[in-house]
Amino acid sequence: MTKILVIEDDKALLDDVLTILRFEGYEVLGAPDGGEGVRLAREHLPDLIISDVMMPVLDGYGVLLALQADPATSKIPFIFLTAKAASDQVRLGMRLGADDYLPKPFTNDDLLNTVRARLARGERVRVELAQRLGHLRESVALALPHELRTPLTSLVGYAELMMLDSQVMQPVEVVDMADAILKAGARLRRQLENFLLYAQVELTRQGAYPSAEFTGASTEDARSLVCEVAQQQVTDYGRANDLTLDARPAAVKVIRLALRKIVAELVDNACKFSQPGTPIHVRALPNEDHYLLQISDRGCGMTPEQIRQVNAFVQFERRLREQQGTGLGLALSRELATIAGGSLEIESEPGQGTLVTVRLPLAGPVA
Repeated sequence: MTKILVIEDDKALLDDVLTILRFEGYEVLGAPDGGEGVRLAREHLPDLIISDVMMPVLDGYGVLLALQADPATSKIPFIFLTAKAASDQVRLGMRLGADDYLPKPFTNDDLLNTVRARLARGERVRVELAQRLGHLRESVALALPHELRTPLTSLVGYAELMMLDSQVMQPVEVVDMADAILKAGARLRRQLENFLLYAQVELTRQGAYPSAEFTGASTEDARSLVCEVAQQQVTDYGRANDLTLDARPAAVKVIRLALRKIVAELVDNACKFSQPGTPIHVRALPNEDHYLLQISDRGCGMTPEQIRQVNAFVQFERRLREQQGTGLGLALSRELATIAGGSLEIESEPGQGTLVTVRLPLAGPVA
């Protein structure tokens, strides 16, 4: 049963509202002041809160701020109920995060229509969250066995060979196998980091994880980071001579972890899906009010359908079944750019190559 908490210091009005809502089939709780309202909200976690503004102990604004500071109650829909419906009061309430504002006096229909509208919106948000998290669970369940089995098999296989043949192996063979184990371990670590980061990003987008983890700091030396990461990626593929790099300094409103991951994944894709000897261009420079990052290659390219499905977050299944490169790294880069207030766009043609353009907000004026 849907549970609604009403916080109102006028006992007669509180009783009336509770009666109306109870008659409509809602489970109701009543609080005579803001302090008691916060306590009941934390204890019972209602589906909706209706609160007066002017109250003893703690006013409605204080109630809203207290509940928003608590992760357990921060997403509960909140309606202000007050006789003071001046425009400045409405703006303040909405600015603090209220979902709606119902002025007194009101009719039964006014109250019920407002309640139904807020509950319906909250239900849509919950359904969307459940769908996205369900998709994430399904995707991870499908992709993890495939993405982790290959490097894990290499790790175990080479380790077994070293154990079995340790007495007869030549030093050069030991070095070769150790190198293979190191590379497989690095690949396994990267896959695990990407899956965990993607899950964290998805939870952040849905409000289930603090966004400050991705928006709380800037990268002051974007140029040096872009150059370092791009050069390391092409070197790992033995393609240092294929890289053309044009990067200029700027402070970018993106945490270093996110910018590093975006550059690494996009350059890695460019290396992975183009032939050695073909050019890879990395361009990074301030452009108007954003930092423009572009990575292009002359590789296998992507179809419009593959690009569309990256946008729809079904990259796990496509990567698992077709190995076409619309994988986790690309989707993760897009999500990181979006959370930072930027964007990621893909232009591609099968057999001709791909251009990925990322726009990120600047942290300040360019010197």
